Amino acid sequence: DGYQQQTDAGEFLIWLLDTVHETLKAPCPKHDATDDRKLEGTVNFADRTTVNQLCLSLQNGHRFSESSLNALVNACSAELSSLGREYYPVLQLLSASERALYSKRNDSAVTSLFTGQLLEARACLNCGRLSASAEAFVLLPIPVISPTQAHQPPQLMDCIRTFGSVERLGSEENMWCLCNSLSGSDRNARVSGDRRALFSVLPDCLNIQLQRFSYNSDYGVVEKNHTPVDFPLENLDLTSLTLDTFVQSASSQQCRYSLYGVCVHLGSQNASCGHYVAYCLCDQDGKWYRFDDEYVREADMVKEKLWATIRENTYLLFYRKTS
Repeated sequence: DGYQQQTDAGEFLIWLLDTVHETLKAPCPKHDATDDRKLEGTVNFADRTTVNQLCLSLQNGHRFSESSLNALVNACSAELSSLGREYYPVLQLLSASERALYSKRNDSAVTSLFTGQLLEARACLNCGRLSASAEAFVLLPIPVISPTQAHQPPQLMDCIRTFGSVERLGSEENMWCLCNSLSGSDRNARVSGDRRALFSVLPDCLNIQLQRFSYNSDYGVVEKNHTPVDFPLENLDLTSLTLDTFVQSASSQQCRYSLYGVCVHLGSQNASCGHYVAYCLCDQDGKWYRFDDEYVREADMVKEKLWATIRENTYLLFYRKTS
């Protein structure tokens, strides 16, 4: 608190979940288990039925050997670089393979409850080739956007949509593409591209970090963004930003969340000092409580979340899936 150096709450949350995960996770076998399935031959990506069945097998928890899962990931990555192929089923298979591989190496209650997966797709603007990678997360970093209407704070859902929108890669972020080497150009040269992130797996418990802090290189300081953000207590619907919805235009599985915890950072322009207060929903009585060091009181969250102090300083949001 005050001017005392402290750990950022987001960093502490990641450390805590990782420590609990390492304590609880099941040992990873050194060799493929004898009851794990092995893929026979290569995957025929032109056979949509076979690809869909393989996706379902992975999503339903059927065990495959680690070598087979690695082969699947590599095959999907190679297939995406081919031109003229329908890539939606390949993205789904890549996501399912990466998730199965991650779960095989990281089997714990933390993974089951808190770990989601983002699929980041990158498209070359020169030739249209697609590349993709899947990344696990326990804390979702969401940008704080500027208000779109006067005197109206941005909604959390609008911030999340910005995170999942198509982004033109800057010159320093440009991607490498196979078309460079095929055309005789410098194979290490970068090309322009677009990038988009979609939720391929949404966890039961979703931890969100509003990116209020940024480094100002001109002044060598960390600055805090005090833009107010309005967040819902219920019905945070992320269905439209899932890979399945993007691929199929409609999803049979709804992904709605309700809030059960808030962390607020007060009193400083950077995350290394200041003061944290927390709000938590009690399952036993259905009431919200505010925690400020040793001081605890009941809170009317419907009213208090509208306070300027809360809207402008909300830092971490904790949601759990309701559907």
